[in-house]
Amino acid sequence: MVAWERQLAERSVPAWRDKYVHYGKLKRKLERMMIQKTCSKDETGFMKRALSVGSEEAEATVKLDESLMANPETQVRDFMEEVCAELELVAAFYDNQVTILEAHVREATSCQTTMAGAGAIRPCGDDRTEQIAQLHLESAQLTEYALLNVEALRKIVKKMDKSCGTSQQKNFVEQHLKRSALVAPGGHAVVVYGHRARICRQQLEATLSPERIQELRSKAMTESTGVGLSRLPLRKERVLCC
Repeated sequence: MVAWERQLAERSVPAWRDKYVHYGKLKRKLERMMIQKTCSKDETGFMKRALSVGSEEAEATVKLDESLMANPETQVRDFMEEVCAELELVAAFYDNQVTILEAHVREATSCQTTMAGAGAIRPCGDDRTEQIAQLHLESAQLTEYALLNVEALRKIVKKMDKSCGTSQQKNFVEQHLKRSALVAPGGHAVVVYGHRARICRQQLEATLSPERIQELRSKAMTESTGVGLSRLPLRKERVLCC
């Protein structure tokens, strides 16, 4: 399976590359925590063996090392604080971008006119058609942005739980991810990612023919535009699970 750090790099929108979760930095910090934990255990075991021969210096060192062994709790707390800080940054970016998108979508869709007697919808002009296409792409990009960041954060906390023997993932998902701007109630009994961007996409697609919708979706997934993970129709919303 492709490492999530690599997926983030491959799936991200080029213009937003520095706005995603710094998964690699979090992963390397977790690796340093594990190295320190392993070294502390090894050194403590060595000093305890030395203590058996009566070394006063060894006794003092063992006490020091045992105090360091209590540090994992502090390290886990510090790590989770950094994870939450990453969540705040990406959620703020998403919230800002999707607010701008919503305003543009309202403007674009309000310009649509219904053809008398035909029940069909037509754009006000070619420029408006192009604008709707661009907004459709942006809505898909923001939906993917939410998905990628939610998954990156969930995965790094799960990795910490597995490596450190902790159980932080469920609390993080319930108390932080599900309450963030990235994941909002989707009008159902479940929580879905990127809900506001998905609504923008639905509103835009309501003004397009089925053929045009398929064309825009295909174009978004074949170009290097930060879209590709969420290939399911809008009615099949993915849910966030622990």
